Parts: sequence; structure tokens; C-alpha cells
Amino acid sequence: MILSTKHLLTTVSEKIVFNGDFYKFFNLYAGEINPILNNPDIKDLDDWAVWINPNSIQKSEELDDDSSFNTYITGKFYIQNLVTKEYIEIFTDEDREMYLTEDCLDLMKKGKGYIKFKDMSEDTTLFELVIMNNELTKPLYTLMSLLNTVDKENPNRSYSEMAQKFTELLLEAHIDAMAISGEIIINRLIRKDPDTDFERPDFSQDELEPYQIYTILRALSNNKSALIGLASQDIKKQILSDDLVTKKTGHSYIDPFFKKKTSTKRLTDIREHLRATRKK
Repeated sequence: MILSTKHLLTTVSEKIVFNGDFYKFFNLYAGEINPILNNPDIKDLDDWAVWINPNSIQKSEELDDDSSFNTYITGKFYIQNLVTKEYIEIFTDEDREMYLTEDCLDLMKKGKGYIKFKDMSEDTTLFELVIMNNELTKPLYTLMSLLNTVDKENPNRSYSEMAQKFTELLLEAHIDAMAISGEIIINRLIRKDPDTDFERPDFSQDELEPYQIYTILRALSNNKSALIGLASQDIKKQILSDDLVTKKTGHSYIDPFFKKKTSTKRLTDIREHLRATRKK
């Protein structure tokens, strides 16, 4: 869906703006931040380094640890002269998320917290930003965020609130899907509160017991079926957890794929039904 935006004749992508000092030291191209190593206005560039406050570095908890988009900062970082101790604050409008690349993390480790300009090349990408296309990409990312991010402002959002927001985003993104599609997805994210054994509430009761809504990634890895969890993510974490043998005792639709021999009767029945339909 996101890749299909290349077919739009016109786009209205959002504009990312940094403060003036940013453009003395960096280029921003296609969402990537690279250093400028030949600016004559900056003297003794080798004395300068990028410094990121360790307390500002965050992890996307719902992603695997080895995900390239797992480590990010929000809004700002610093440029510091290691000789004069002068420092300059670099910041974006609207406190945008900037994802640290592998090069950035490696250079930070090499410089013991500092990313020195003398250790960089013009091809070094320090940060990556997501540039939204306002016609499609932005509502789609908002939709994915709704399902994959914990709402810190409203952690106890209800099923109806989430379903309503989902429907609004479908309309905004011009996705031709019925509202019930979103409700079906959200329904599978509901767990008991507290959730002690990956069980869902009893919907047959007149009054629904307390429940919580998981993110999609958490609902997959914390599933009653061990195979559903292992087919999703965080495999190492799941294998090392006692829950794998004490709580994950459920069945799932993918169980047959893990059997040495699987019945093909259902496929045969479908084939025979299709043949009979064609003859009519």
C-alpha cells in the first residue's frame, strides 16, 4: 500500500525543518542525515563531534532488538567542540523521531559517546527520518501506530474508541475496506486484565469482564499458541521464557504446517467441488 504512492501524480509530503545551525554541519536528503565535511565556514572541523544525551535514547519496545528501526531520539542532539567545549543544540520542528543507524551506533561506541567528524565520511548516514506523504503515507503510518503502539495518554482506551479511530483512519487514507475489517483485527487483540495465561475475556457474559487491548506484535508473541508466537518475532525471548511450556498450550490454525504428515483431504474436497462447479 505504501509503495503504491509512487503512482500518485502529485504528492504533498511534509516538510522537515531543522534550526539554522543544522545546515552548517549536515545535509538532509531523502530522510537521511549526512555530515558536511567541506564547509569553509567551520574551522577545525576535526575538533567537533556529535553528542547524543544517553537519557534521550529510546527503544521501540515492540520491535526486535536487532531491528534497524529500534533505537531513536526525539527532537534534538548536540554538536560539541572537544577543544573549546563549545556546544550547539540541533533540533527539529515538532520533536520528530530520528532513528540511529548502525554507523551512528558504531561511531558512538568508538568515540566513547562522541561521534567525531574526523571519523566520518560524506557517505556516513547518522540518522534516518520517516517522511510522510500527506495523501496516503501519513494516515497509513498513523493506522499502524494505532495497532502497534501503546497510547501513553490513554492506556486504557476502550474497544469502541479504538474501532472508531480505526474507521476514521480508513476513510482518511481512502482505503476501500468496511469498518468491520478493523473491528475484526481489534477483536483479536483483546486479553483479560490482568492477563495471567494469555486468555481472552468471556464475551458470552451479560457484563464484559475487565479487559485490555494489546498491540499486534505483543498479541502475537504473547499468544496461547506457542507456534503463533514463534512464527512472529522475539524468538529468543520466547524460547527462554517458562511460558513456552507452562502457559502456551493452545492450538492454532498453523499447527498442521508443523506436522511431519498433514492431511490433504480438505484440499482434495475443494478441488472436487471446483470441478463439479465447472461442469454445471
